[in-house]
Amino acid sequence: MSRQAAALACVLTLAACSALPADSAPSAATGPSSGAVPVVPSPRLGSDYVLLDFDGPDPLVASSRSSVVGVRRAGDAPVRTTPSGDGTRGLVFPAYASTAERRLVLLVPPPSPSQVSPAPDLVFGADVQLDEGSGAGAQDNGDNVVQRGLFADQNQLKLQVDKHVPSCTVRTPRLRAFVKLTHAMDDGWYRLSCRYDGVTLDLAATPLGGPGGETEVVSSPAAAGALSFASSTGLSVGGKVTADGALVKTQPDQFNGVLDNVFVSTSP
Repeated sequence: MSRQAAALACVLTLAACSALPADSAPSAATGPSSGAVPVVPSPRLGSDYVLLDFDGPDPLVASSRSSVVGVRRAGDAPVRTTPSGDGTRGLVFPAYASTAERRLVLLVPPPSPSQVSPAPDLVFGADVQLDEGSGAGAQDNGDNVVQRGLFADQNQLKLQVDKHVPSCTVRTPRLRAFVKLTHAMDDGWYRLSCRYDGVTLDLAATPLGGPGGETEVVSSPAAAGALSFASSTGLSVGGKVTADGALVKTQPDQFNGVLDNVFVSTSP
């Protein structure tokens, strides 16, 4: 089995897998280790999905289809990895700033027709660790994890953790559905997952900081029907991009922290 296949198998099982050998790491580890690695069930991915686990020799390869991801950055924001909440590796995003000088956003082009116009039965999420200094200001006013489309668009899906409170959004021409956790996350790693079936939008949050973490699930009515995106509208990870893939300069919602196992999938 190749290292990339091993990394993919690790994410799909999401058991207590060990990190890849040191010679496969794309850069030196930075930041603290995640400590104890709990065994946490993974969202079951369907046959059509995009997954970024950041574990291979090139962390910017989407494991589901071996496609290199586009990088949008401003300032001196580097691309580097660090130990993550499941014992593998995550990607480090810039620290909070009151201006948009340091930016790092990933852009994943849509890989298949079903992800251009996904059926109303999908799941998306990521493993998330916020910086202690993540905040909200006039310029950098949020922490967007993964999204497709912008607030003003007729179709959008998004997972964010604004002010340390995770929330999910799905919008179609019919309506906008929204659900959020009832409280702010504690420090450390969380596994966040949004599930939309055309009727209900669910958000699940599981702490990964140690054994015995309990999953909290909140739900909201969401009879919004199917989404339909332009074929040029890709997935952005860590912040917002325009319809043509350029960085959004005003209120960029740059994610501040570390992400791992970022995915969008049809439901199994």
